[in-house]
Amino acid sequence: MKLLFLLSSLLFSLPQSYGRGLGNHGLAACQNVTLRPIKQYCAIDLTISLDMSIAMQQPNYISSLGYFAYGSLLTRFPISANYTRVAFQSFGSGGIYDSIWYSNYENLCTDINQQIQNSIGTGMNYANISNVLKYYYNTMVNSGRGPPYPQTYLLYTAISDPNDINAAIPIANQIKAANVTINIVGLGQNSSSPLANLATNYIGLPFIGGPYDASINWATLKSCTYDVTVPTTNVPPMSTPAIGPTYPPNSSYYGTPCAKNAPNAWLDIILVAEASVNMRAQDLNGLGGSFVSALATGPFTITNNATLQHSTRFALITYNSNPKLQWDFTVFGSLNQLLLNLTFIGDQFATTDPNANLFNALQLAQNFITSQISYRRPIIVVAAKSSNAQGGDPSTIANEMKGNDYQLVTINYNPNDLTNSQELSKIASPGMNFTDDNNITSNMNYALLEANCICPLGLSLHQYQKTDPKTGLITHYSDCFLPYPQVSLPEVAQLVCKNNEITDGRLAMQSTQDMLNFEQNIFGNSLTASGYTIGLNRLNNGIWSWFGPNGTYLPLQGFINWCDPSVAANPSSGNYAYLQIQGTCWVPVSATGVVIPSLCQYRSCDTDLFVQGCSWNKQVYTKHDTKN
Repeated sequence: MKLLFLLSSLLFSLPQSYGRGLGNHGLAACQNVTLRPIKQYCAIDLTISLDMSIAMQQPNYISSLGYFAYGSLLTRFPISANYTRVAFQSFGSGGIYDSIWYSNYENLCTDINQQIQNSIGTGMNYANISNVLKYYYNTMVNSGRGPPYPQTYLLYTAISDPNDINAAIPIANQIKAANVTINIVGLGQNSSSPLANLATNYIGLPFIGGPYDASINWATLKSCTYDVTVPTTNVPPMSTPAIGPTYPPNSSYYGTPCAKNAPNAWLDIILVAEASVNMRAQDLNGLGGSFVSALATGPFTITNNATLQHSTRFALITYNSNPKLQWDFTVFGSLNQLLLNLTFIGDQFATTDPNANLFNALQLAQNFITSQISYRRPIIVVAAKSSNAQGGDPSTIANEMKGNDYQLVTINYNPNDLTNSQELSKIASPGMNFTDDNNITSNMNYALLEANCICPLGLSLHQYQKTDPKTGLITHYSDCFLPYPQVSLPEVAQLVCKNNEITDGRLAMQSTQDMLNFEQNIFGNSLTASGYTIGLNRLNNGIWSWFGPNGTYLPLQGFINWCDPSVAANPSSGNYAYLQIQGTCWVPVSATGVVIPSLCQYRSCDTDLFVQGCSWNKQVYTKHDTKN
């Protein structure tokens, strides 16, 4: 499929308007700024180095880069004396400049702003990348706080001369040998730039003059290699911990966390974007930029190989009066290829068509994914600003897809439009209806990583989940429950759970009140017996414990729910337990003492675990490497 923006044009074409009309910049922009750190406890010594040389081509582009650095990028770090300290370097306009270490955002911002003005007054000159790195090595490498605070050198540059860059490899190696992480963003360059040879981590952006937003998440996460473990009083925690049992963080007592390892994700992503007159080019470009940031976090393994294990494919459908498949799964074979195009979908596909036929767009998405289905889970992301009844009710198509376990995500670009809001909320999977705000990138990252956390298909499994009452976001856990209404002895019930073809089978835990309530709802009113066997046992050296993940035992603690509180002190009370329906409490029982139904617990699929039940297309299923 021929792309409107070929790689060569991406590398050498420049946007005509970016850098103009930049809004209220200057010293006033440095005052009363609220930092919004991506990693709240990021504790590093960061040097950000900005290219102000002739390689930047225009003074406007230097201004754009500087404004981006202090107005967007640096606000995502927790700049303070106890967390991230920042020094600023610029080069190519009157020599090389290095600042002091700043622990105050306003002072840092003022310094960068001043250097932008100086560069405009002085003019652009040639810069040698070797000299820039040598200057950093001599002045900054030994000036940090020292262990445990790592140093990171974050360089934004348009320098592309391979001879100049290759000559800098020895000094770059010296810097890295001093335990400094070198993160480089190549401006107007792709993944094959020789700049990658200098870097610990490298990413290319297609235009010298911006936009640069696609690098924010990447730069932050690649730079923040150390978090302090205990928040100081200078930066309060985001939320107050709930009072409850003293379980370890992310403990299986609360629910087993799903692996959310983006490079191992296995998704078929179809972005369905409105391209009517209401959805402006800048809206679409912003959508693309947010998606770029979400995909670059991790990063996701983008491929056009239908069978490559633990990988993600990407397709794009735009719609107005009629939908059109712009990019199918064969177009992009790597993340960098996708990033070079996705940020500019508005420039490519915006129209003046007044209609928005979402019904037909979802129908096209459904037909496309059916014809291209692989082992990956399909996730449909709908971005819309307007709504009309053209074509039919889109929720009917959406419900069909959700009934087949597709994940549907919606982004509402006009939340004030009640009709549009209601339509998108009906389309979305639970907890997956978002609005156009500053959290699109994080919401997309959340949605993509949640999508692989799902119980194996084809069985009546119930997945444990919790909803955040403030945000409405749903966290799915790697705990899938299956009731066995057939009666059996406790020993037999454990063997039945364990010998099932599903991964990591065992009798179920009830280690919190919330988990007990969830399990009660699984049986509902269908249970006629006095109760059901659970995973509480005394097989671990006589200690009451839960059957835990991978053959482990988790000692009973925190939530205690015996019908008779004296059980814990009675060593002869039994080796197993069941949940008594009357009273909703636990009763001990011997291995041969009661014959009742049971509740089994299994591990879900996630980014790192792929077994046969996880595959969407059983005909193309191949055994994946698993990380149990």
